[in-house]
Amino acid sequence: MSYFEELKPQSLLDNYRIENLVAESGMAAVYRATDIRNSRQVALKIPHGAMEADPVLFERFKREEEIGTRLNHPT
Repeated sequence: MSYFEELKPQSLLDNYRIENLVAESGMAAVYRATDIRNSRQVALKIPHGAMEADPVLFERFKREEEIGTRLNHPT
C-alpha cells in the first residue's frame, strides 16, 4: 500500500498534518497539509509506489523536489 492510499485528513506524515487531497495524477498525489512545527500551510507531493520503483521516474521526482524547496510563495 502506498502513502497516498493511507493518508486521510488529520493523519500525520512526519511533521505534517494532512488537510485534504488536492490533486492526483498517474505519478503522484498532492495534499494540502500543515507543518505542525510552525503552522505553515504546505503542499505535499507523494509519489505513487510504482514511481518509487522506477529509477528514471524517481530521479525526475527528486529534481522536482529540489526545485520545489527553492520556491517561496507569499501567503
